[in-house]
Amino acid sequence: MIKLLGQFFQTNKIEAFFLASKRGLLFRGATKEQLKQKLKEIVKLDYGFKKTILLLEIMELVLSSAEFDYLSSAGYTHNYSPVDNSKIDRIFKFVFNNYTGEIQLDQVARLSNMSKHSFCRYFKSRTQKTFVQFVNEVRVSESCRLIVENKHQITHIAYACGFNSLSNFNKIFKSIKGVTPSQYKSQIR
Repeated sequence: MIKLLGQFFQTNKIEAFFLASKRGLLFRGATKEQLKQKLKEIVKLDYGFKKTILLLEIMELVLSSAEFDYLSSAGYTHNYSPVDNSKIDRIFKFVFNNYTGEIQLDQVARLSNMSKHSFCRYFKSRTQKTFVQFVNEVRVSESCRLIVENKHQITHIAYACGFNSLSNFNKIFKSIKGVTPSQYKSQIR
């Protein structure tokens, strides 16, 4: 699609937007209100030029807006090549499938056929973060998704995402997102 659009105009803003949107975007302010209105309008329309024009207006709005927050940290996106990095792929899949429970470092090191020390060096060299940081980012990203859904209390979300105490969850959440879970919840409403 981007190649096709590139024949008509510059696509660098579109490419940057699609890259950023992998992390999830939460629009706020005037942009949020305009998007709501345009999305309500587009649903009512049948196929045709008006719907296409409205879609282009929505694209222009999101491409030009700075009124958004990322829903997940940069570490949560899957920017790795499973063909070249089957080992890191196994590690990531293991974390994504098991973040709700306790993840032991020696368990993951065994999965990688490495000692704990070698695994830690390997993981940091590939991701520029410690394994614990990565696990915490995955858990916080999932907790953000659950907070946005607004189906559970924050305490339930903390334990459901693998945190062993509410105070630990609040501390780690704030260190990653810059706000407490409660503040985050009030910002998105």
